[in-house]
Amino acid sequence: MGNKPLPNKRLKLAGGDRPKGSRGLCPGGHGLYVHFNLRRRAGRPQLKRDPLGRLLISGRLLVKRIVTIFSAQIILLISFPLRNDATIALSNRRPHPLEGAQYCEALQRVRISPDSVGPLPTAASVALLRMICGGTPTTRHTEESAYPAVKFNVGGLTVLASQSFSKSLRPGEPADTWEVTGTKGLLPMDVPLNSTWAALRRAYGRAVGRRMDGIVVMFCRFPTMFLHLDADPDSVGPMVNSDFTRIPSHSRIARIIINRSGSGWTCAGAGNSAN
Repeated sequence: MGNKPLPNKRLKLAGGDRPKGSRGLCPGGHGLYVHFNLRRRAGRPQLKRDPLGRLLISGRLLVKRIVTIFSAQIILLISFPLRNDATIALSNRRPHPLEGAQYCEALQRVRISPDSVGPLPTAASVALLRMICGGTPTTRHTEESAYPAVKFNVGGLTVLASQSFSKSLRPGEPADTWEVTGTKGLLPMDVPLNSTWAALRRAYGRAVGRRMDGIVVMFCRFPTMFLHLDADPDSVGPMVNSDFTRIPSHSRIARIIINRSGSGWTCAGAGNSAN
């Protein structure tokens, strides 16, 4: 009997006969190189698609996006609360200056206060004011000087927003002085702009007054708002200790000045204008 090769009794591990690396064998005994990593790995997770080709978003991802959107809206509401008519006008303003001017001209019964004149916030920059109501660059003249300003037509009122700290308009900064003329408007506490002096005295109480280029009165409730009356200064005479008894009761407001930078007036020794 011939010598037979002894059987291989070594334990074969599972997968031990598989080719390793990128090299394999073929039945013909020839070496064959096979590249198993031809397809590149995805750099990020791929979105699944349904049979119609639409993207499928997991429920968790969808909820996360919805929460992100609502959170952003809540932050905006907290950062920019609706405080008055001026803020509401900002959200509804027209993008084109001409459309904004038409919107402001069509307003009815414009409210006037130290904080705003209709849709115009007195603390806003000149550029923002012009976005709201258009406006035309002009000059505001006083007895002492002339100041760069923007003119607005708001609900029948003529409004001048001027900058007394500059020789030319600075669009990025607010106006420090506002001048309002006209009769169609509402003062604070819903007092009509065309009210008589007697009605103003009853509504606002204590005040101080001076004789300047006319009769000027500041009510202590509104220390930055000055009412120029149409009373004749010569007939009223000098105003000593805020004595308003010589101001005719039928006098009305000729113009309003809102001085945001302060005027130095105080209510020390103010008289009760109702008397």
